[in-house]
This record gives sequence, C-alpha cells and structure tokens, in this order.
Amino acid sequence: MVNHALIRAHAAAAGIDDTAFMELTGMSLAHIETVLRPDLMSITFVWHLAEVLGLAPEALITQADDTENAPPPSVDREHADDVLLQAVLIEYQPFSHADLTDILGWTSQRLDHALDALAARLTDTPLRLTRTADTVELVRDKGIIDRSAQRKLASRRLNRTLLSPREAQYLIETLRNDIMRPITGKDGWSHPAFLPLFCQDLADRRLIVLRHRPGNSDQFHVAVSAHPDILFALRLPCALSGPIKKDPSE
Repeated sequence: MVNHALIRAHAAAAGIDDTAFMELTGMSLAHIETVLRPDLMSITFVWHLAEVLGLAPEALITQADDTENAPPPSVDREHADDVLLQAVLIEYQPFSHADLTDILGWTSQRLDHALDALAARLTDTPLRLTRTADTVELVRDKGIIDRSAQRKLASRRLNRTLLSPREAQYLIETLRNDIMRPITGKDGWSHPAFLPLFCQDLADRRLIVLRHRPGNSDQFHVAVSAHPDILFALRLPCALSGPIKKDPSE
C-alpha cells in the first residue's frame, strides 16, 4: 500500500503546495489516493516521487500490517477534497479540526489544504468559511441579502415552532449565563464574530435580546440575554441576574 499520509506530511514540511506538487509530479495532492496505487505506479515514478519528497523509495510503501488500524479510505475518491469537506460542513454546525480529521479520516495537513481550497472557491458565492484556532464553520454571507428580504425571512421564522438542537442548546446556555453572571462576574459583552449565525433569528423570534454598543468600537460590543418573554414563560423573574453592566464607552 502507498503511504499517502507520509506523502502529504513531507510535502507540507517541504512547503510544496498543490500547485507545486502538480508541477513536480503531474498530479494533484487532492487525488493521490486515487492515482497513487501499486497497480498504477511504475518503479520510475516511485523513485521520482521519493526524490521530490526527500524520502527513500521504500518509505513510500507500507505493509498491510502497518496500516491495519488506519481509517478506511473514502469511497468517494471521484470528488476533490474541498468538495467532500463542503459536504460535511453543509451540516451548518461548527466542527473542531479534530472532528473533521476523524470524520473524513484525513491528516491535519490534508485538512488544511482542503480548507484553503474551499475558502478560495467560496469567494464568489453566498457562503463563507469561518476558521478559528478551535472551530471551522460554513456560514452565509450576511451582507448578500437586502433588508427587505431579511424582514420577510424574519417574518417567516416567527412562525416556526421548533428549535434546532443547536438553537435550543444556545438558548439554555444563554439562560445559564444570565443566572450565573453575578457569580462569574462576566459583563455579558462579546464580539459579534463569536455569535452563531442563528442569533439574529432567535432575536427576531423574541427568544433572546441582542444589545449593541453604540458607535464604531473595535472592542467587544454585543451583549446577549434571554428575552423577558422566555423568563416569564419559565416563571423566572425578569431581572434574572440583574441588568448587564453598563458599557464604559456608553
């Protein structure tokens, strides 16, 4: 068997991106599992690839015993890595990098290459790829829908009766934060980039309240709290944990 993970790791360590790998070998890193197979590779090519990566030719080949615990290869090799990644991210939930490597059976380097390719491909689409040190998420470009259409969407959302699991979890966490605020000492302000995409939806449905700091500050300037209607429905006092501390810039 061909050690595809080793090939990707050494290519990344040598600074060889997909374009350079294509120029050096005539194939894309995204498709090496399809092309680099013992029944399709010549000895000459094995020596050439080993030279490109600075490896001994025998290092490119693994014995079956060495890979029995490795994740099974994907059956969808006709799709590029960025397409497979998008198919997973379309679930519209934040994934950790560990989640994605586990789900797809990829190395970290392969995931990084796929993320870069997907982010570039989504540039001219309504979707955006958000990446932090901990999570990866596929979101909608917030500026693509005009205000009139947004109001109509909000009106339709008001008629929804069920929360998604993620929305329900977020609402519960918001209630918990309200209750624990006097103990934790957190002032309730956060950066808009840290809010889930559905927060405005929950606010439109009168489930949470979003309080925005006036002015153009580059500091944290959005506060989230449970809507008084939710507190009333749960028979909780409206001033659950006292008001959110006044922002010093106001």
